[in-house]
Amino acid sequence: MLANALNQRNFIVSEYFDKTQPGSFQNGIRCEDLTKLTFPDEIFDIVITEHILEHVPDPMRAFCEVNRVLKKKGLFIFTIPFEVRGHSVTRILPDGSKILPELFHIDPLRTAGALVYTQFSKDDLIQKFLKPNGFEAEIITLNDITAGINNCEVIRARKV
Repeated sequence: MLANALNQRNFIVSEYFDKTQPGSFQNGIRCEDLTKLTFPDEIFDIVITEHILEHVPDPMRAFCEVNRVLKKKGLFIFTIPFEVRGHSVTRILPDGSKILPELFHIDPLRTAGALVYTQFSKDDLIQKFLKPNGFEAEIITLNDITAGINNCEVIRARKV
C-alpha cells in the first residue's frame, strides 16, 4: 500500500474520516482535519494535498493551518480543480448553510461523494487565499504525455 511505503520514508500520510478524532488512526491511516491539524508549529518542510481544499468547509483556516505547520520557506504543493472563472465561489458556508445547490465530487471513501464547499478560480486563488495566509505562490502547468500528465495545474506555495 502506498501509505505504508511513504510512512517508511518519513512521510506522514493522512486522510479525513468523518467522526474520527484528528490525530487518531483508522485502518492504519492517520486522520487529520486541515482546519485543526494536530501537529506542532513549523514541523514540516513540505505539505502536499491533491484535490482536497474544495471539500474543506473553511479553506482560509486550512491555508492558515498549513502555514502554521510548515517551517520557514516550507512548500505547500497542491492541486484543486479550477471549475469557475473570475472569482472563487463559496457554495456552502462553514456552518453548513447552503448558498448554492450542493455539488459532490466522486469519492471512493464516501458513497454519496465529497461535498464541495468552494469552487476555486485561478484568477483569485493567490491574491484572496494564499497571500493573506503568508504564502507566495505560482500555478505551474505540467505536461508529460509519457506519464499520462496532460495540462495538470499544480500550485506551488512557499511560506514567507
